[in-house]
Amino acid sequence: MPDEAGSNSKLLIPGYQITELIGRGGMASVYLAIQESLGREVALKVMAPQFTGDENFTNRFVKEGRIIARLSHPHIVTIYDIGFKEGHYYMAMEYIGGGTVKEQLAQGMSLDDCLVVIQQIGSALGYAHQHDFIHRDVKPANILKRYPGAYVLSDFGIAKGSNVAGATHMEATATGVAMGTPHFMSPEQASGKGVTNRSDIYSLGVVLYEMLTGEKPYNGPDPFSVALKHLNDPVPTLPEQFAEVQPVLDRMMAKNPDERYATAEEMVQEIGMLRMRLMANSQDTMTAPVPSMTPGGSTIPTMPFGPNGPRTGPVPIKPQKSGSKTGLIIGALVLLGALAGGGYWWYSQQGQTPVTPREPIASINPPKSEPEPQPAKTDEKPANTETKPPVSTQPEEPPAPTPPALSAETQGRIQRLLEIGDLHLSIDRLTEYPGSDAYYAYTTVLSLDSDNAKAKQGLQRIANRYVELAQEQMDAGERDFAAELVERGLGVVPTDAELKRLRKQLSGPR
Repeated sequence: MPDEAGSNSKLLIPGYQITELIGRGGMASVYLAIQESLGREVALKVMAPQFTGDENFTNRFVKEGRIIARLSHPHIVTIYDIGFKEGHYYMAMEYIGGGTVKEQLAQGMSLDDCLVVIQQIGSALGYAHQHDFIHRDVKPANILKRYPGAYVLSDFGIAKGSNVAGATHMEATATGVAMGTPHFMSPEQASGKGVTNRSDIYSLGVVLYEMLTGEKPYNGPDPFSVALKHLNDPVPTLPEQFAEVQPVLDRMMAKNPDERYATAEEMVQEIGMLRMRLMANSQDTMTAPVPSMTPGGSTIPTMPFGPNGPRTGPVPIKPQKSGSKTGLIIGALVLLGALAGGGYWWYSQQGQTPVTPREPIASINPPKSEPEPQPAKTDEKPANTETKPPVSTQPEEPPAPTPPALSAETQGRIQRLLEIGDLHLSIDRLTEYPGSDAYYAYTTVLSLDSDNAKAKQGLQRIANRYVELAQEQMDAGERDFAAELVERGLGVVPTDAELKRLRKQLSGPR
């Protein structure tokens, strides 16, 4: 055991058996420990003794625990307990043993690995922002690897709450004081101005740049000089092999917050599209994952379900009495794999284009009933044209304008997207693959045809499936994960009565 962990024998937190020191920062140390009541490994974060009498630091520590406790998301670290015992403030969190992205940078990361990190952490930030929390310290050291391909956001110690009814804002800084890590600060953070969700998007852009290049975008001899570069220097150019990522980076790291992505969800969606495009263009570096198939049942890449497995791992599908379901899954995976090679991206990319067509508006939305002008006839009496003016055929109150008919091309695109959405739904690829799941397919259809009944039904079917999955987890005793599934379903159909019933049931006594 390292020398710095020698104090373990002196550190006693009732209810926890501390085994080793696994991390140390200026404010707290993190230990691997056993939670004795449940016999599980946890990461036990203990505030440094010199800060226990400092109200600002203790408030910040407690605030972090309360924020994380309110955020139940597969890519946000889970907290189990927080308290003050034997003179120590402590926080027990899930133990994630895969290290940090900062450590992974030294080993090198593929382009797709980098984009997966941004997608997943972007999803976590979007969820936090929806709950009115801004992280303010997004950096590689605060992104943990649960296992290859699954990443988790941690350390909400300086997160800021906003617009939360009844929230207590226990800020560790005064107005005008920059908070965060200088190399990853947004320009508005560096200048001590107010931060928004777009500040986190900027910081995540800095993370993307460092993952791709191995370097920080801005460097200087001191934090002040680095802050000035964030304020004034242009967004750096990526190496040529990453040219297709440059537009995304430019928007994430725009100096003006208004020029960044409006939401993390918008950014995640665009990165999903980028990944599909790269898959289509380069089979060597961007290949879709191949699910494993086992004789005892089918395993497909989707959301977490196993009681002991990783929260973002595959879903075990129970063997069917007939081969029809298995055959459907295999066929769907084969087709989706082919679509991932180019077709799906093309259809989805088309759905991302603005709804407004390229042709002039007049060409698709002509006046309602005016006939095309006809050549004048010499034998036609002027009185005839005067007695039947075009306006006389119109009602006094013109009807509400009808939406222009969808072109044959758009209708074909919608049909293909509906088929893709149904395929995703058939293998429980519901909402966990931004840019490549049932939710994305159906919502893309609605962006093209807002009244499409089949797409609306598809969203309801996703919600219904979440009801089934949540009920299965409740029956298995996995109430926490069942609650998470319920929230995912409500994210698709917020008014679903059955999901609301389950939420109420899960919030009651165990």
